[in-house]
Amino acid sequence: MKTAQRPVIADLRARIRALERGGGARAHTSSGTSASEASAAVLALDAGALDEHLPEGGLPLPGLHEIAGARDEWDDGVAAGFCLALLGRLAAARPGPLLWVARRPDLYAPGVAALGLDPGRLILTCPGSDAEALWAMEEGLRASALAAVAGEVAEPDDIAARRLQLAAEAGGRPCFLLRRRLYAARRAAVAVPALTRWRVTALPSAEDGPGAARAMPGRWPAGLPDRPRWRVELLRCRGAAPQAFDVEWDDAAGDFALVAAIRGRALAPAAAAAAG
Repeated sequence: MKTAQRPVIADLRARIRALERGGGARAHTSSGTSASEASAAVLALDAGALDEHLPEGGLPLPGLHEIAGARDEWDDGVAAGFCLALLGRLAAARPGPLLWVARRPDLYAPGVAALGLDPGRLILTCPGSDAEALWAMEEGLRASALAAVAGEVAEPDDIAARRLQLAAEAGGRPCFLLRRRLYAARRAAVAVPALTRWRVTALPSAEDGPGAARAMPGRWPAGLPDRPRWRVELLRCRGAAPQAFDVEWDDAAGDFALVAAIRGRALAPAAAAAAG
């Protein structure tokens, strides 16, 4: 797709999406909405085929996005790392603090900075239950000073998730819902009404082989393995088929890059069916 065509197509998609959601009177549907304003509501990941696969050329910002690890009881740190990288890109484009709601205060500031996000811009709150976490996230989405809201929840209920989606749309800012469990789920996960749903798995990071460690340019701490790599599976997105991409975080450039050896590929039929 030619670069010049993307803003126009993004504008049209934004208008259609607003009409589908009953927002005919909102700014996206007004005749005075410019292509640049429509594209400002999308976060490009600068990862080539991944951006091209998303219907709007990037991540739609006003709305709810769900991120989970492939194994809920192990991979919560992987999901958090991918989310922090997304927030780092968002923070570079939007002013204001970001709210992080977590049951445990275990974010590691140097790791946060290595993923492109200034820890000084994070507001961390630690509620005592999932219900309180969901309430804090909804209230945060109503705060006009915040650039985004992210929260870790073990089992979000359907009603609370729908309230988050509506609050995120009304506030014009993104909400990232991270699934975080201490133990394996005893029942099927609730399907929340998110604009996108992602499953993230860690990949070996160092090209030098297992256990290799070296200092990297940029913010990535010396002595740690090479740049983090993830397999990110887009399980749900209106207008896009399920797809998997292998990406790495380039801390020096502050963006994602597709892993050269393995490009995006369609999910296996069983995985696509499970994505719903």
